[in-house]
Amino acid sequence: MVNNINMKERFYQNYKRIKEHQGALIVSLLIGLIFLLPHILIPLLQEDSANYSPLVVKGVDARGVDEVLYAAYVQEAAEGHLIPRSNILEWKNTSILSHAGAPFPSLILGMISLVSGGVVNTYIFSFLFFTVISSLLIYTLAYLLTKNKTLSLIAPPLLFFSPTYIFKFFSDQIVQPISYFSRFYPVLVDFPIFAVTLLAVLWLLREKKWKAALISGILGGLLFYTYFYYWTFHIVFIGLLLAMVIFRKDFVLSKKIMVSGLVTAMIGVTFFLNSINTIANRAEILHRLNATFTRTPDWPITLFLLSMIIVLVYINSKKFENIANKEKEVSFYFLLMLLLAGIVVMNVQVIMGYTINPRHWLTTAIWPILVLTGIYFLNFTEETIFKRESLKKVIKKSIFMLISLLLLFGIVWQVTFSYNTYSVYTLSNSQLELFEWLDHNTVKDEVVLSLSSEIILLVPVYTHNNNFIPNAVVEPIPIPEIIARRLVASKILDISEENIIFLNNPCAFGQMMSFEHTKEEKYNFSLFEEAFSHIIAFEASFSKKGCIIPLEFKEGVLKTYAALPKEWEQLTKRYVVDYIIIGPYEKSILRSEINNNLEAVYSNAEFTVYKVDG
Repeated sequence: MVNNINMKERFYQNYKRIKEHQGALIVSLLIGLIFLLPHILIPLLQEDSANYSPLVVKGVDARGVDEVLYAAYVQEAAEGHLIPRSNILEWKNTSILSHAGAPFPSLILGMISLVSGGVVNTYIFSFLFFTVISSLLIYTLAYLLTKNKTLSLIAPPLLFFSPTYIFKFFSDQIVQPISYFSRFYPVLVDFPIFAVTLLAVLWLLREKKWKAALISGILGGLLFYTYFYYWTFHIVFIGLLLAMVIFRKDFVLSKKIMVSGLVTAMIGVTFFLNSINTIANRAEILHRLNATFTRTPDWPITLFLLSMIIVLVYINSKKFENIANKEKEVSFYFLLMLLLAGIVVMNVQVIMGYTINPRHWLTTAIWPILVLTGIYFLNFTEETIFKRESLKKVIKKSIFMLISLLLLFGIVWQVTFSYNTYSVYTLSNSQLELFEWLDHNTVKDEVVLSLSSEIILLVPVYTHNNNFIPNAVVEPIPIPEIIARRLVASKILDISEENIIFLNNPCAFGQMMSFEHTKEEKYNFSLFEEAFSHIIAFEASFSKKGCIIPLEFKEGVLKTYAALPKEWEQLTKRYVVDYIIIGPYEKSILRSEINNNLEAVYSNAEFTVYKVDG
């Protein structure tokens, strides 16, 4: 009886708490629906005969291609490879992890795929579910820092509908969903883990409990298995926090932060050490990750963050009416260390001599911190300048107007994106038939060979098969083997040297994707194979300056190709190959008939599949 009363009381308290923050629930659900909107609109805009899919690579922007690369690892997890490593058979059981196929989000999304009915359904579901969760988490952080429910409602729409996108709306073609946080799974699935980790650290700072130290440490360790830019930011953040509490001689808290950091390091060390060994030589991985070699500080963002810190210090010297001194002090140091961590990661090149796409730190980690800090500033302004009740009502109405405008902007963007791109988010009937046949008539992980970049990118997403040719963007395979596999595949199909397409224009990808940044420019389909042959074959393994392939590289590749044996048996034994797909692209470059000994086991309007006997 007593237990029933306690349960009812707890239920009532939880219901009351949810009702108090129902505004956050409404805003979060609206944001989730805005992100879901293209997946509702695009199928409606297409003809009835179109096969809608959000995971395609031809005709879409660069981000759309990334989505397919990430989705391949989700498919791997859904197939039972709980720690996806590679889409290449010989590398599947190695201890090496892909630098892009982060295992934790792949595992989560792979499990969802088993329930949802596939990767495509999971992809669509994620845009609703994870944006709602992220919105609630950023609201919670803002509320805990300010105790102001109305102001905290600004955090979710500001996080997702950054004012910078307003400028992009008028300058660029709208050919991608709004917000960098729409990337699957960096950052769509990873941000909630990052936000929960920050909440756990804030709890640790306020309560100083061992339980909080342990939980924040575990969550920090999981960040290693999500996104490079989150775990690196978190390590710097925890290090600065520890230095700060030791400087302040708070040894009780310093012990707990140290334990949190140690737990994080213990959980993350496996991935950290593995990522160091992902690719044999350091120079190659830095090139593949587009590292910038410099020791010049990033002055604009550094000065901006320093100005934020100066304002924060000033605010800390003033009194808040609705926040206790202890809470105010914790909020101050929490935000201060986050801003300092932003300065450190944006200037890591000063110490290391290089940095890797620092804008990702800015977009995914620092931007949420700026949103929280900005709301903290607004809360101070409201309490010190707009004290009169009449002014507070004006502020409240202005906040709701701003939220409404941001949400409306999100809708306008998503509708524009849908109208601009609906015609390309579709798979042909022949492609669907091919993928369905492969999935039902081949053994899981059997290897298919195709020279078509589109098929190479789509096969790991829509079938349970492996590719013969890997891609250099996400695969943990050395560049020499990636190139060797493409050459062997070309030799198997007896392709002439002129059609080894990755030896042509290395800037084709940039030229093709330049259409994103000009309203009038169109996607150049004729550049597709040339552009993606570089991404798949070796991506950024040499400088693209001047858009010229180095002569010695080209000559070396051609010599290697000429030296490959012509005998079918020797070629097909070098790497595992079970099936060969001949589609429109292969037909356009074949100079002779396919090997007469091969058996055609499937054919449709566009594709023929041949079985390679072992």
